[in-house]
Amino acid sequence: MFSSIDILGYRGFDSFRLSGLGNVNLLVGANNCGKTSILECIELLQSGGSPDVLNSILSRRGELDPRMLPVIRHLFADHDVVHGGLIVAGKEGDRGVPRRISLYSKDSERDVLLPTGDGRPEHGELEELTPYALHIDSPELAEPLQTKMTSAGALPELRLIRPWRSARPVRFLRTEGMTPSDIGQCLSEIILTEREKHVVDALKVVEPAIVRIAPVTFEKPALAPLARSGVFVKLKNVEERVPIGSLGDGLWRMLGLALALANCRGGVLLVDEIDTGLHYTVMEDMWRMVS
Repeated sequence: MFSSIDILGYRGFDSFRLSGLGNVNLLVGANNCGKTSILECIELLQSGGSPDVLNSILSRRGELDPRMLPVIRHLFADHDVVHGGLIVAGKEGDRGVPRRISLYSKDSERDVLLPTGDGRPEHGELEELTPYALHIDSPELAEPLQTKMTSAGALPELRLIRPWRSARPVRFLRTEGMTPSDIGQCLSEIILTEREKHVVDALKVVEPAIVRIAPVTFEKPALAPLARSGVFVKLKNVEERVPIGSLGDGLWRMLGLALALANCRGGVLLVDEIDTGLHYTVMEDMWRMVS
């Protein structure tokens, strides 16, 4: 984990330093003061500036253009794509090994034509890219990565860049928790392992009658991907399996938190609004699980 981080030009931070970080850290502050932005900076640092993580950050916030392309300008101070740039630096581990990620706009050598609409270029439906390109500079790269950028700061090629896998795993748990598909995937990875017991113990904090939990695969209707179908629990003194959605939002939130911890060993877990959906009576046990 990082012992300190420095942020320059990221969203609302002109210059910001956070020091004294440990294994478990709690950020407290008013709404819109930058807590989530700090988590995003740590996510970028931990991933080595991965384009996949950058795309996830922009997509989570809905920072997309009408064609669903990620738009980088919202990360820069004053949303300025022409002069925008940011630096996130941190010191990692007891020895304070420095790490640094920088993203910035820079003139590219030539202009490129980008198809608009549904992607099939027709007469009069071509948008000219600006002579600006996004540069990503990180320790994982032998040289800075450059990707084209439109005049509005959209990144048409970001999702096409093959992401590199960092040796330091990182997971970001959103306020609304994991998606049902993420829950199912994480459950599949821990079933019949020691980690399954840890997850069940965490769920017992909310519902002591839970004995086991398991994903169940079946063909889902069109609306089911947004629902909590496919995850069931076994309860004491109840013969039939019970859909986890029958047991309330707090259990779903605790499940996502426990699975994220179980599947991020040796890495960094970032949780936005960790107390969302949890009653104050379970908070002490939740923090005991996290620590």
